[in-house]
Amino acid sequence: MISARAPPGHWNIIAADLARRHRLSAPETARLFALLNFAEADAAIACWDTKFFYRTWRPETAIREMDAKINPNAKPDPDFIPLMVSPAFPSYISGTARFLRSLASSRTFLRHRRDRISVRSDGLPGAVRSYKKLSDARNEIGMSRVWAGIHVMSDNLEGQKTGSKIADWVFDHALSPQS
Repeated sequence: MISARAPPGHWNIIAADLARRHRLSAPETARLFALLNFAEADAAIACWDTKFFYRTWRPETAIREMDAKINPNAKPDPDFIPLMVSPAFPSYISGTARFLRSLASSRTFLRHRRDRISVRSDGLPGAVRSYKKLSDARNEIGMSRVWAGIHVMSDNLEGQKTGSKIADWVFDHALSPQS
């Protein structure tokens, strides 16, 4: 069972579980962790550069402060409270979606994409989610930030696109196996 901590650690735990279940050799396991963490680091850099380039507000701010000058069809709700605490940095792009996509779409994980995984929540003791495949976990966890009110759909989708491109680049260019 996997503990649901911050996304980078989250996927390292999944990688360890997959390495054990598939009996990867020590060099294969080391390469898996190196590539995953290269992708995580590059994804983090891309995300933070994007967040502070665009500086978009969180849904919480938009819903509370929207006015007719910005959108004549919007009705502000000054009492809106998201289901999760909104982080104190810009919204676009979703860091969680970017991490999840960069790791779950990486070629190393794709070999094991049909593996079942279970994720335990540290914040909700006893809560466990099980998934038939990695992409199900990736999609639900990315959407959870939209449902919780701390991201809009474009944050999630663009975060996933960015993460996927980063994973492809890392797995195509870093640590190529030596013959």
